[in-house]
Amino acid sequence: MDIILKSLKLHNFKGIKDFEVEFGHVTDIKGKNGLGKSTIFDAFNWLLFDKDSQGRKNFEIKTLDETGEPLHKLEHTVEGNLIIDGIQLSLAKTFKEKWTKKRGQATQEFSGHETTYSINGVPVKKKDYEEKIKEIMDEVLFKLVTNPMYFPNLNWKEQRTIVQEIIGTIDDERVINYNSKLAPLKGAYTDSISEYNARTKASIKKINDEIKLIPARIDECNNNIVDVDFTELEARKKEVEKKINDIDERIEDSSKGNDVLLEHKQNLFNLKQEYQEKLNHARAVASNGKDKLINKLKQIRLELGKAECESQSNEYQINVRKNHIKDFEANLIIVEESIKELRAKWKDIKSKNFEADNKICKYCGQELPAHEIEQLQETFNLNKSKELERIQQKAESGKREEETSKEKIDKLNSEILELKEKYEESYKKYKSLEEEERKIQTEIDNFIVPTDINFAEKIQLEREIELVEEDIKNFKTVDNTELKAEKQVLKAELAQINSKLAAKENNERLKERIKELDAEEVELAQKVAKLEGQLFLCEEFTRTQVELSEGMINKKFKNIKFKLFKELINGGLEETCEIVKDGVTYSNLNTAAQINAGIEIINVLSEHYGVRSVIFIDNAESINKIADTDSQLVKLTVSEDNKLKIEVN
Repeated sequence: MDIILKSLKLHNFKGIKDFEVEFGHVTDIKGKNGLGKSTIFDAFNWLLFDKDSQGRKNFEIKTLDETGEPLHKLEHTVEGNLIIDGIQLSLAKTFKEKWTKKRGQATQEFSGHETTYSINGVPVKKKDYEEKIKEIMDEVLFKLVTNPMYFPNLNWKEQRTIVQEIIGTIDDERVINYNSKLAPLKGAYTDSISEYNARTKASIKKINDEIKLIPARIDECNNNIVDVDFTELEARKKEVEKKINDIDERIEDSSKGNDVLLEHKQNLFNLKQEYQEKLNHARAVASNGKDKLINKLKQIRLELGKAECESQSNEYQINVRKNHIKDFEANLIIVEESIKELRAKWKDIKSKNFEADNKICKYCGQELPAHEIEQLQETFNLNKSKELERIQQKAESGKREEETSKEKIDKLNSEILELKEKYEESYKKYKSLEEEERKIQTEIDNFIVPTDINFAEKIQLEREIELVEEDIKNFKTVDNTELKAEKQVLKAELAQINSKLAAKENNERLKERIKELDAEEVELAQKVAKLEGQLFLCEEFTRTQVELSEGMINKKFKNIKFKLFKELINGGLEETCEIVKDGVTYSNLNTAAQINAGIEIINVLSEHYGVRSVIFIDNAESINKIADTDSQLVKLTVSEDNKLKIEVN
């Protein structure tokens, strides 16, 4: 698509009252700073995308006065004529203030802004206008092919995306085939080289972390190896075990005499147990009478509790019924009063007759016609009859309620009499049981159990106990305390010896573990070496890919090159996107070189996207020779001219 800007016409736009320019293939707009050269570029951008040449949407369009305030009630218009693939297109946009006069007001009030649009002289809606612009060119693409400074000032990641789009995707197979060193990578992975590279690095890190732990594990094993003379320990163990056996034999000999003492003590225990059992039996027989009294007292108290509950229940039921009677009596008074009122009201209504005043019209004051009077009298009598009937029904209902209340009161009084009789019976029973409880308690309190109880074998058992106690008292025991203490010391020493001897097997296990760790370290180091070889191939792949990528993009440029990767100190590569001319990066180029680099980039972008449009070159005075381009050029040049000067080539 070829887009040619034929003319632009500005009216009251950013301080330019009226200005029209016809463009050629190369147009040079000259003048001092502040005359509006950049405004021409702003106007073209605003006409298409509602923004200035810097991409700002909210910029001042209105013409300002000497104080910096906008001049009101002016229309701000930009008209542009384009030729798109040989077809002429006229666009116009007007920004203006809205002034309205409300009813009853003499002056107009500012109420906002509005923008109008037209295509080829025909007014259109904003939506239709914007859709037409989109048909021509995307806004970002427009900036890329019209402004030499736009692409170089993008973020490097955005630049890199566009560059990658231009050169396309370089598949892994192509990279591997380009460099014979990469042949081992064929079939080494099934996903992508980047994921293969990441997995390899992760594996190397994991194995190296394991290798770092091995020396500490070996040191731990060495530190746990015990340095002891195990031959000497074995000899001492045999010596201590023999001493313990000797002591055990001496203690066993002395314990035979102690068996007799134990026999005496067991005999004494048996005699005392027999004595106590017979004594307890005799006491139980003696206290049997008291137990009977206690059981009888328990039975009396149980019956006493039942009688008390029955008495309290009757008393509660009497009180409940008395309260019900009070409620019914109170309601009876209310019902009787209501019946009296209804009787009086019935008599009052019964005595009322159709009054003569009802025969007079309340509006004109004349007597109503006979048929209306007759109708009114019928209505009066009907209402009177209904009211008397309603009162009669309420009175009868009240009478029934009165009779019901009286019947319930009589029934409740009858129930109270029955309950009082039951209450008196239960109360008498309670007092009788209470007296019986007191008598039995007195008998229990006065009951005496004999302290000295005799039984048939008492004297004989007491004598046998005395004889056995005398034998125990005169028995001489053997004291093995010192032997036992000596044995404990020897057993403690034997435990220490066994603990140290156990270290012998542990030492062997630790030495074997050290050999395993040494072998593991060697094996892991070999794995790392193999993986590092794979990682080198990945890095070589990346370098080859960089060489291919940069070669493909740089073939498209004459004077500049793109650097898509930078080499790190550790030999690795990092993605970037830098424009370089003669070894100098874009940011360090002078203005002329930067602009020419931008034009060269536009040439490639225009070729790639198939879109060629007008290029606006600001600060054109800084360039001696502008880079070759097939695109239409508009140069904005600072000169000594006091008015804008147009030169068309």
